[in-house]
Amino acid sequence: MIFAMKKVTTGIEYEKWCASYLKKHGFHQISLTKATGDQGIDIIAYQGRIKYGIQCKFYDSPVGNSSVQEAYAGAAFYVCDKALVMTNTEFTRGAISLAQETGVLLWSKKDPLRGDRYLRSYRFLRLAEGIAGALLFVLAICRHDLNGRDDISFCAVLLIMGSCMGMFSGSFLALNLFSDLTDILIAGIIAELMAAGIFSAVFPWWIGNVLLLLLAAVQFIMLYRERAAYINEQKQRRHEEERQAQALADAQRLAEMLQAELHCHLDLTEQRKDGEIPVFCYHADQNISALLASAEISLNQSDAQDHQNTYRILDLGRRRIQVSVHPIEVKI
Repeated sequence: MIFAMKKVTTGIEYEKWCASYLKKHGFHQISLTKATGDQGIDIIAYQGRIKYGIQCKFYDSPVGNSSVQEAYAGAAFYVCDKALVMTNTEFTRGAISLAQETGVLLWSKKDPLRGDRYLRSYRFLRLAEGIAGALLFVLAICRHDLNGRDDISFCAVLLIMGSCMGMFSGSFLALNLFSDLTDILIAGIIAELMAAGIFSAVFPWWIGNVLLLLLAAVQFIMLYRERAAYINEQKQRRHEEERQAQALADAQRLAEMLQAELHCHLDLTEQRKDGEIPVFCYHADQNISALLASAEISLNQSDAQDHQNTYRILDLGRRRIQVSVHPIEVKI
């Protein structure tokens, strides 16, 4: 189905369009950040209990690395669970690679202008359909001897109904379906009248209805593509959620191992990836600097049986430590 929208020409208008798009796709508590000092995040939104920091880019060219970096930093500033960048164009290879490393979600080709052009054409044809229906109805009233007058009158009423419903179908999607079904019914009546050789059936007024049927077919194709894109976005979100859950589980397991070696309590403060290397940062409830070297040796010895990872512990000062997990390359 089609979506109602006004012409988008500025970044602020695109942010509002993105907010509307998110609302239609299951997000809630959607709020736009202030125009200045937004830290790279334009929209804050929730899906379930997950908080998203979203950056909107209305560009004429592909979006690069800087937008991914801004979204990542801005999401951390607003304490979001995930960062997302939406654009009407595409992303550069560098941006895609950086997003994979940082866990930033990328949504491309969210273009309101394409839908806006389609909507204008759709409404113009719906208006033409209404005018044709009104003229046909006047013809049926004035010509009492018109062959097939009842069928033509019914067809005229359907044309007017289809026009009215189609004009408002952008705001009420159910009307879009009813208007398309009305077009199909009109096409059936036209075929019946033409088969009977009635003059009015071969009159050019029916051309507009044929165009509307073609437009409806294009509309369903657009709906299918929109649905396919939405399914892909859902898969991307699920994959990110699974990755995030696995990372949290790894961080918790590592914290338990370290707490046993360092005899302290550790709180996870950050988790990220430096390339392919998982990195976890913790804050201890006491000074542990003197125990870090022995803890690193103990961790590597305990994991030596699996021959999967080696651990490196870096003292960041002020009871903060950084642990990086390096996979062991298996030589065949």
